[in-house]
Amino acid sequence: SKRIAAWNGLALSALVKGVHAAENKKHYLQAAMAIKKDLMQRHWNGNQLARIVGKQGRLGHAGLEDYAYVARGLLDFARLTGDKRDWQDVSRIINQAWQRFYKQNGWLLAEYMLLRYGAGQAAIADGPMPSASGMLIQSTLVLVKHQPDSRLKQQALLALSSGHRQIQQEPFWYASHIGQILSTSP
Repeated sequence: SKRIAAWNGLALSALVKGVHAAENKKHYLQAAMAIKKDLMQRHWNGNQLARIVGKQGRLGHAGLEDYAYVARGLLDFARLTGDKRDWQDVSRIINQAWQRFYKQNGWLLAEYMLLRYGAGQAAIADGPMPSASGMLIQSTLVLVKHQPDSRLKQQALLALSSGHRQIQQEPFWYASHIGQILSTSP
């Protein structure tokens, strides 16, 4: 009965992959369109994402993970449809994510934290799920290839270049960042 933004972003990405891979594309496309619509109508209010939507309405503040996974799902969907409005939705989510979760001292996992644990991380490690910072950087760099934005591109490249010492010391935990570094290297 509750819908979590991050999970729906991941589901949207998976359904877009289903459209590309399956014989019955219509089924996957309809499901992807329903999730995209739900994300933009129920989770997004034009300025921010709600972490959860349930019977009581919008609940909780979305964190970096929510924004990163929703941005990725919307990016995959926009690449599928090519629709200008879908690209605009991706751009809004990505821009809000950078404004809310990336500061001079690094990444914030959440906007409203009682304890500052994890605040100001140069790079967020991969865990059971891909790194939210790595995924947002990757989605941003794909977006700016489609819709050039030098400020946003510079911000993503700056974030990507942070945390090299940490990444070199523990490469296993930073596969998302390493993959993006390798794909952007000349």
